Amino acid sequence: MSKAVIRAFKRSGLKQHELASILNVSRMTVNSWLCERHAIHPLMKRRATLVAVAISKAIEDKELPYEGNLKGFDRLKKVRRIVATGLTKIPAQA
Repeated sequence: MSKAVIRAFKRSGLKQHELASILNVSRMTVNSWLCERHAIHPLMKRRATLVAVAISKAIEDKELPYEGNLKGFDRLKKVRRIVATGLTKIPAQA
């Protein structure tokens, strides 16, 4: 399961600090997951899986990877909004 989560994170085109902000973890934590130095902590797996599902839906809908010309905080707000919208589309029992 966590391999699929990591794969979705990598395909999203999100920068590590953006993904860290969405998941409310440090950039170094995200880096250690993406480089597969550490597994996603069991207490974080549910949140990471839900975000990965939302990201996968955004990729299918061609919203990610984001290719707009926004930079910095404006880009972060945009990608957070895209992921948050995807999270609202996931059934409550997921």
